[in-house]
Amino acid sequence: MHSQSLGEIRRTQAFAVRQQLKQAQGAGLLGDVTIDLSDTNSAPPEVHIEAYAILRDVDVFVGEGTHVELGGGVLLEDLDNEVPLVPENRRTRTVSINGHSLLGDVTVRVAGS
Repeated sequence: MHSQSLGEIRRTQAFAVRQQLKQAQGAGLLGDVTIDLSDTNSAPPEVHIEAYAILRDVDVFVGEGTHVELGGGVLLEDLDNEVPLVPENRRTRTVSINGHSLLGDVTVRVAGS
């Protein structure tokens, strides 16, 4: 689990998501949680993310062809999946996100869009 208070958690740049990493967690207090899975060197076909933010946002970026399942809850803001639907036969990966935010958004989008 990654956590931060009064700052931002950011996971970006090319990296390998280990095959055994089926679930990731991140929490931020007064800072954004940003997870960028758009430029991974390798990753399992399914990734599960638990992300929490207080007074800020959770932003997840994925690559094209990724199927996103977004759930969780926010207080006074929005859960927003901006990733276009991908037909099952064209999916490269599935990312399940359980996002929670107090006074902030949980947003998922394709990187670069």
